[in-house]
Order: sequence, then C-alpha cells, then structure tokens
Amino acid sequence: MAQNYTQRVFVNGKWEDRYPKTVAAQVETDPQHRFLTDGQIAAFEAKEDAASKNKPGGYAGLDEEGRLPLSLIPSLLEHNKGYYATPEALREAHPSAIAGDFAVVGSTDTVWIWDADGEPAGWIDSATRGAVISVNGKTGAVAITWDDLEVPDAALDAKGVVQLSSATDSEDETTAATPKAVKAVMDEVKGRAKITVGDIAPTDAQDGDWWFDTSTPDVS
Repeated sequence: MAQNYTQRVFVNGKWEDRYPKTVAAQVETDPQHRFLTDGQIAAFEAKEDAASKNKPGGYAGLDEEGRLPLSLIPSLLEHNKGYYATPEALREAHPSAIAGDFAVVGSTDTVWIWDADGEPAGWIDSATRGAVISVNGKTGAVAITWDDLEVPDAALDAKGVVQLSSATDSEDETTAATPKAVKAVMDEVKGRAKITVGDIAPTDAQDGDWWFDTSTPDVS
C-alpha cells in the first residue's frame, strides 16, 4: 500500500503544516460528502426549492405537455374561448358557455360575450352594449328585409307605407303621385286656355283665354 506524507515545518516552537496538506485523491467521498466548485454552488443556490412548486410566492410547474395547468391560470384566462372567423363558427364551437366567457370574432372585429341572462341565453356582440338581443326573433348577424318590417299601409288619417303612381287620371287615395305624373299634368295645363278672374284684364292673353271680369257692375 502506498504511503501518503504530509509536509510540516518547525516554526516558532511548533510544527506547521505546509501545502499540499492533502490532495483530492487522498480524500474518501460518499453520497453525503462531495467536492463542489464555486460555479456549482452558485447554480444550486439559484435553483427553486421543490417545496415551493405551485405555492404562493413560489413557482408554477408545467404539466406533461409543457403548459400551465388550468388550476394555476387566472379565471379571466379560463373564460377566453379564443378567436373565431364568424359568429356562426363561435356558436358551433361553443353552443353553451357560462357567464363571463368571451371570444373574439373576426367578421365583426369585436369581442362576443356569453349572455347567461338572455332569453334564451347565448352569444352577443359586446359592441351592441347588450341593448339589442334580437330583431324580429333573429339573432347573430341579422340581415333585415322588407318583409321583416311590419309597417302598415298609409291612409288619409294614418302614416305608413305608400305606393308611388304615375297615373294622371286616377282617383285613388292610397298612392302618391310621382314627379312624372306632376309633369304630365303641368304639360297638359300649359296646353289649354288660360282662365283669369279679376278686375284687371290679363296683359299676356292669348287666343282662347278667358277672363271673368269682376269689375263689371252688378245689374241684378
């Protein structure tokens, strides 16, 4: 067996050790006793304590897919249902939800929220501020047609829908004259004799015009 030596020198009346006192090869190590460099010590000190995992003031652990578990995600993020191109796509993906759920819809470029208090409950565009739930029973991106508007017909004593007419010989009181009808009447009038009632004879009279002279003394 090889013999190991430790160098000593006699100084001031006693023996002092001189380097190398002991080399690493002379030290027996076990699981409880290891050599560490300064870099290794710094790295260990920078590591999180496993006991602090998923604890307040500690660190959040990832699941087997490298994502945060839902239990660690704030409730606001849990309500985010993602992005959908159209309201129809959103409704198809999430036919039901809970109060507070929301999603972004591309076709409207707005945030849609789940209205749990609606009759019935459903997705609504937050840009409407919740004021309009449906139109004539329609929801979503509603396209209004004339048949969707229940407007009564107009009458002499009530407002409403009136149809236009270009007729110049009608006695109908449910239609309105067009500019074409008015022009036709004016053209007809201009082609007829002018009738004047007054005390003074018209100065622009033409053949065939009538003048009812009111200056004539009453002889009756």
